Amino acid sequence: MIELFSSCPRSDKVARSRFLDVVSDVAAWSDRAGCRGIVVPADDAVVDPWMLAQTIVRHSSALCPVIAVQPADTNARRLAKQISSFAFLHGRRAGISLVAGDGEAAEFAASLQRMLESAAAKLAPPIPSGLRPLVLLPGSAVTVGVIARESGDHAWTLARSRFPCGRGRTDESGPQWLAPMRDYDARCPYLVGSYDTVAAELERHLAGGRRRFIVDAPIDPEELHHVQAAFARTPTLIADARLSTRAMEAAS
Repeated sequence: MIELFSSCPRSDKVARSRFLDVVSDVAAWSDRAGCRGIVVPADDAVVDPWMLAQTIVRHSSALCPVIAVQPADTNARRLAKQISSFAFLHGRRAGISLVAGDGEAAEFAASLQRMLESAAAKLAPPIPSGLRPLVLLPGSAVTVGVIARESGDHAWTLARSRFPCGRGRTDESGPQWLAPMRDYDARCPYLVGSYDTVAAELERHLAGGRRRFIVDAPIDPEELHHVQAAFARTPTLIADARLSTRAMEAAS
């Protein structure tokens, strides 16, 4: 089973007058598509992620806001307070995505967990066990943009329309498209092509044991369904679906 996360638009990429409406729309689309969470960026160029998290929960029913956190710049006790306060106010789980080296991130996550669990920390309001934060460690999720359609030519036409970048580059021999990232129009590489072509690339990650995927912010309510269509054609998920069907048949 995969866990799909979407991404929150960045405030430095959308006009201020439209930004909250765009975030609200992306949250609603991601929630309807069954995404487990939405990763909210946090750096000096964008608005405060915890304020955006409030907008996200108001426009979704189950979506988990996952706040990007740099351990070196974060006080673990203060973060624990923010997480518990969010759960108290909204009755919803928040998550964190740690941006750091593996060792530093793991140590920070363990320290945060102790604070959330320890009575000695006297954390108020206490966080219910069912709302403990979701934690994404570095390398635990694949971050990628996906533009997939039945026809590969159609997908590439849409991709060039969305990112009129590349300045003549022809890195289109395979599904991985790096031009949007190189031109700072995206923060991750893109997979572009037919469902089957993109599925073959996703399968490499699934075969390596990856089950969490963060996809770039969708631009319309249908985009995440195209992403799911590509995943549905991976051999791993096809095999999982067959096993589930057989299990249900055996139980009936």
